[in-house]
Amino acid sequence: MAKRMHFWTESFVQWSPLGTYLATVHRQGAAVWGGATSFNRLMRYAHPQVKLIDFSPGERFLVTYSSHEPSNPRDTHRVELNIFDVRTGKVMRDFKGSADEFAIGGTGGVAGVSWPVFRWGGGKDDKYFARIGKNVIPVYETETFTLIDKKSLKAENVMDFNWSPTDPILSLYVPELGGGNQSARVMLI
Repeated sequence: MAKRMHFWTESFVQWSPLGTYLATVHRQGAAVWGGATSFNRLMRYAHPQVKLIDFSPGERFLVTYSSHEPSNPRDTHRVELNIFDVRTGKVMRDFKGSADEFAIGGTGGVAGVSWPVFRWGGGKDDKYFARIGKNVIPVYETETFTLIDKKSLKAENVMDFNWSPTDPILSLYVPELGGGNQSARVMLI
């Protein structure tokens, strides 16, 4: 299938993990395209000045990211993340704050923010998502988009984490500290 269109995107395109959707990025937000017999725009997601996008592994959710430079150079970049239901286009949860709140651990991204900010767990059902914070891992469930047990996991000096690809199990990495007095650790939760 060949589809030729002008103005597909103003920034970049990205395939969803299972290849069901092609996402395009625009000043006003993002859009997903797809279809078995014809390739059409299926949904738009309003998020002005979006800079990055990410799909959940099961393609149920699309995360969009934007950052805004402060008018005062002493202030920090402001970050906005939205999690959309891919099929309905509804914002399921939004996160807003300073870039510093989202810049712990990891590499890449924009304005020092590690990308992707959220990592997904629970297999292709996309049941959970989490992010790294300073000495915490906030873990959310996607039925209500709230913190599990209404609190974050405490993890002193945590630098990274990953989900099991098949089960709701987290592995946390804490680096060596104190010049070797406290060895690096990996924990399963």
